[in-house]
Amino acid sequence: MLKTTGIIRKIDELGRIVIPKELRGVLGIKSGDSLSFLVDDGRIILEKYEAMDNLKDKSTHIISSVNDLVDAAIFISDNEKFLTKGILENKKLPPLFLDLLINRKNYLSKEIERMTFDDEILEGYFLAKCLIKDSNPIGILLLYKRSIPLEQDDLFAKIIKNIIENS
Repeated sequence: MLKTTGIIRKIDELGRIVIPKELRGVLGIKSGDSLSFLVDDGRIILEKYEAMDNLKDKSTHIISSVNDLVDAAIFISDNEKFLTKGILENKKLPPLFLDLLINRKNYLSKEIERMTFDDEILEGYFLAKCLIKDSNPIGILLLYKRSIPLEQDDLFAKIIKNIIENS
């Protein structure tokens, strides 16, 4: 259902319009975010666009196909939260992973670690790879094992990362 905000803005000579700070705050839109334009019965509707949203269903299919082959839990996130079904679904990225996105880095635990994802605590080995599409970080691919170390160049992580980045 559409709600009126009472806010009116003029379009400038270059066709630009300012989205009020209050609306950006309520909707979680930050500087640099992408917006998608929809048209409905003569109306223009703006939505926050996340590259990973388009991959959510695809990532679920990829993971269910690969889970039988690899002895690790696999999770995929966007730039804020985990998308894949399971114990980390909708959990926010911990600061370590946000830092990986900012610096476009990967992470490999050398020993058993404890990581907190909102209210969920996982203990084991972690391999996190920053996902990049069109030169922009779009999320994290996380492989998790309870008791067996992961390798830096885990073949399945490379395959999944390649599929997602080229989708």
